[in-house]
Amino acid sequence: MLVLLLLASAVEAGADAGRHAPELVTDEALVRADEFGADWLMYSRNYSGHRFSPLDQVDTGNVDGLVPQWAFSLGALGAQESTPVVHRGVMYVTSNAAVLHAIAADTGELLWSFDSEPPEDVDDFTSTSVNRGAAIYKDRVIWNNLVGTIYCHDARTGDVIWRVTPDYFRLGYSKTQAPLIVKGMVITGTTGGEHGVRGFLEALDAETGERVWKTYTIPAPGEPGHETWPQDSDAWEHGGAPTWISGAFDPELDLIYWTTGNGGPWSSEQRSGDNLYTCSVLAFDADTGAIRWHYQFVPNDDWDYDANVTPVLTQIDHEGESTPVIALAIKTGFLYVLDRRDGRFLKAVKFSTTPSPPFWATGLDPETGRPIESPHARPSSPQDSVVVSPSAAGAANWFSTAFHPERQLMIIVANETQNHRFWTPTEYVPGEFFIADNDEMLEDEGMFQTVGEFPGRVCAYDLRTMTKRWEASPELDVRWGGPLATAGDLVFSGTLRGTLQALDADDGETLWEFQTGSGIMAHPITYSVDGKQYVVIVSGLGFITNPGFEDLIADVKNHNGGGMVFAFALP
Repeated sequence: MLVLLLLASAVEAGADAGRHAPELVTDEALVRADEFGADWLMYSRNYSGHRFSPLDQVDTGNVDGLVPQWAFSLGALGAQESTPVVHRGVMYVTSNAAVLHAIAADTGELLWSFDSEPPEDVDDFTSTSVNRGAAIYKDRVIWNNLVGTIYCHDARTGDVIWRVTPDYFRLGYSKTQAPLIVKGMVITGTTGGEHGVRGFLEALDAETGERVWKTYTIPAPGEPGHETWPQDSDAWEHGGAPTWISGAFDPELDLIYWTTGNGGPWSSEQRSGDNLYTCSVLAFDADTGAIRWHYQFVPNDDWDYDANVTPVLTQIDHEGESTPVIALAIKTGFLYVLDRRDGRFLKAVKFSTTPSPPFWATGLDPETGRPIESPHARPSSPQDSVVVSPSAAGAANWFSTAFHPERQLMIIVANETQNHRFWTPTEYVPGEFFIADNDEMLEDEGMFQTVGEFPGRVCAYDLRTMTKRWEASPELDVRWGGPLATAGDLVFSGTLRGTLQALDADDGETLWEFQTGSGIMAHPITYSVDGKQYVVIVSGLGFITNPGFEDLIADVKNHNGGGMVFAFALP
């Protein structure tokens, strides 16, 4: 259902606030996204996954003067994880209720909205009801809702140009990520790692919605990697490896980089072997979808250690040579750096501060990066229970990183948690949970527990030396809001208690705070309109308040659901 209120007009920014992209956001404009500081054209702002803005009107010297400019209600309570995209003064933002809004980026005035009206039983077949945003291409805006329907709209009017509706969501497949536009194609993946899906990545023609290619992330019999699955069962058909977070793209290498999630079920006892390509990063040929290389972080995953993060692409000196790399900080508690040409392991550092035990690994193989598991990390029988860290919530998660290219800093939102690991043999039933959990154990022990006095924090690592530059803003709760870095030498990030913070990128000192009234589970963005820089955050607390998560945020029942967009600027 489309509600049209006002046609948007293009707004030119002042020269001091950066340039806008052309009116038609072409493939070339997306490749050159870094040049258009006034806009936020895609999920991570650029193809390299940096979440860095060249805007510097707001800086360390004046950020304490930020004041609210406008607020917009999404009309829905619960977990709001959307990253808005902005083009020429118009913002496009999604809600967890599967609604897309177009609003004026300088006033918050609603221009149009579209309610995709998903089936009432959608929550029965999904594990998390969230939506992480839309994509802009030419004069269109493209997104997907939870059941996996992909919509293409006229960006000015909201009229639907095409839609593609799959028939698989009642099998546990769904879509929560923002699409990535690459070479005129809409690249999307799937969730469903807790429902026994077989993960995939697909490309659709952005003009028509027709499928260009589809590649499964678990190899079938006869395909390379199938030998890492049990040969006498159908475990590979519902073994997970979901692709539920947006990826990155290298136009020069013509490679799309996408990460995969956990194996299914959670317990590895039912799927012996390394289980490619679970818990991995894959490099796909952009034109064909063929897998050019892979790197697996967690062979035979037993802990729900999804690798689902947006990779960071950059260039560093390695052994005296300028090397194109891909960097990822993931649930395992390690920050990895690989050669993005071939996936070769270069180096890694542990950013989790939890010792072993209960930390799951004593280290990584220095040549390959393969984990050296702690002896206590896996339960030995269905009756056995072990305490292991990180928990399934991870030392990092989908939201965790931004990159400051001028300082070569990887900004990581990190958490210290643990949980009890155990396994109960389980049978795959289409559309139902497939995780091999023991409900009685969950009730007695709780799903997750925090470790230490301040389990949540923001830290910064120099990718050149792999050393921690600073650690800041320790929290009584875990953090679930991602970071934003800017040329004003600022890092913005939110907390589950609803505070948006601005930190000094040099040392992590907190320079400014604002209480939004609900928990923050999204990334901030920044853009400019008429020469004025805005900082925006989506606020809304959701599933982390469910049973089993209580220890991750203290006194959780006193926190509101929210569902707002807040914009800030200097007076």
